[in-house]
Amino acid sequence: MPNRINHTFRELINWYFSKKKLPYWCILLLDSLILFFSGLFAIWFFTSASYIFGNVLAILRTLILFCGVSLVFFVLFHTYTGIVRYSSFVDLQRIAYAMVAACAAVLLVNLPLPAKEGK
Repeated sequence: MPNRINHTFRELINWYFSKKKLPYWCILLLDSLILFFSGLFAIWFFTSASYIFGNVLAILRTLILFCGVSLVFFVLFHTYTGIVRYSSFVDLQRIAYAMVAACAAVLLVNLPLPAKEGK
């Protein structure tokens, strides 16, 4: 049974990646990872290590929330469609709209939340 599952999985992978183009989900995943790690880097750059270690769960929750909201707007604005073939001003404009909308949505989500001070 494990050989059959392994064979089916390989066939699926070979079929999916044989299109000679990068799938959209790979672009979305890469974009989300870049967003997550750049947020992590920004927090690390502007705060102390003791603050980060004291608030790991809150920081991860915030970054995951931001990535999720950004993912919704990446899909709504189709920022991933022309990224591999070519990039034009229209693609840049769609990316800017998605980023502004995601930032506004995250700000609106965080407004009712009380700010927590580090100890």
